[in-house]
Amino acid sequence: MAHLRDDALPDDPFPEGTDPLGGDATAPRPAPEDIAALLAEHPVADGYSGLAWTLRHLPWCEMELGDSALGADIPRLRAGGVGAQFWSLKVPGDEGASLTRTLEQLDFARAVVAAHPGALRLARTSYDVADAHGRGRIAVVPGPADARGIDDSLAGLRTLAELGVRSLTLAGARWAGEEGLSVFGTEVVRETNRLGMLLDLTGAPAAVVARVLDISRAPALLRA
Repeated sequence: MAHLRDDALPDDPFPEGTDPLGGDATAPRPAPEDIAALLAEHPVADGYSGLAWTLRHLPWCEMELGDSALGADIPRLRAGGVGAQFWSLKVPGDEGASLTRTLEQLDFARAVVAAHPGALRLARTSYDVADAHGRGRIAVVPGPADARGIDDSLAGLRTLAELGVRSLTLAGARWAGEEGLSVFGTEVVRETNRLGMLLDLTGAPAAVVARVLDISRAPALLRA
């Protein structure tokens, strides 16, 4: 049992008084008002929010004043310095994604934004995001949408882009599997580049990630 002796264990990599991020743990922490000022100047951009799907299945909620039934609401988003959010259009469950279900989710997300014009703004471009911030609103960027939701059709992809979807998740698409991208998958990547849509590689096979990074002319998203 020698391998279980205490002296065989490695030293604590973060002994007391040290900062795991490499900073000085004894240094004074920023004052709350300094943090608030920083976030006001440089707001947080949340790369993935399931808020739209949650709202769709609640009989009623209070987004403006705050609601404990939600993981996030407008007061908490403001308090956290969130300036923009990507609202997922994924449809959970075993039914599978389709263009119709994706359009229904997009329609609902747009309706939520329209119902809160004083706090939210639909954003299609970086200018829209900056303008929303300047007007004291939180920018809502539609996406990511499930790649299966384009129904294996570039026309379906272009339709979603025209309606404001700005991110597409490749994980789960039959043309983006363990062997990498098919010929159609390669065309999807090139078309998203042309349309100004971001590719979300979260959960995609390593071969797909490598191929996308090799051919895409635009940055890709990868959520931790």
